[in-house]
Amino acid sequence: MATTEDSHKLPGAGGRSRIDHRDGADQLPPEAWAELVRERRRWLWGDGYPLAEVLGRLLADAPQLAVALGYANTTALLREGYGLDLVLGQGAGRALKRLGQAQPQPAPGHQKFCACCGTPFQARRQDARYCSSTCRSRISRRRNQNQPSPHQPSLGEANQAQASAP
Repeated sequence: MATTEDSHKLPGAGGRSRIDHRDGADQLPPEAWAELVRERRRWLWGDGYPLAEVLGRLLADAPQLAVALGYANTTALLREGYGLDLVLGQGAGRALKRLGQAQPQPAPGHQKFCACCGTPFQARRQDARYCSSTCRSRISRRRNQNQPSPHQPSLGEANQAQASAP
């Protein structure tokens, strides 16, 4: 009787594995997983290298492009912009989360200052103006009451500052 390891060998193929790089680990017994990794490595460095190179570029550019194009974060760009959730299927959430964690955060140049309290914050959207919903509500209430915000001088104060300037 053939052992489990022998059942994954091609008959007459000189002991070559019939494991394919597209096989899932859940489709194979644990003792065949090392061979699966070796087969995937052969494929990656042979036929799959251009794909790996493109994916590397996608991931490297994702933080900058996400900020510039107004996506909430890198994961949102990968999911919505590139449609990787369609390619990865049900495991997309976990896979994209891991990919996003491996990527650096957007450059400090994308840090913004809250229009209400002046606190620096990392904007998730390109058009973000406030650090929190509390500040956004405060500004809305002030606008409704026609009160200037503490960081925006009233018209009278602005005119006085211009008049006193040499």
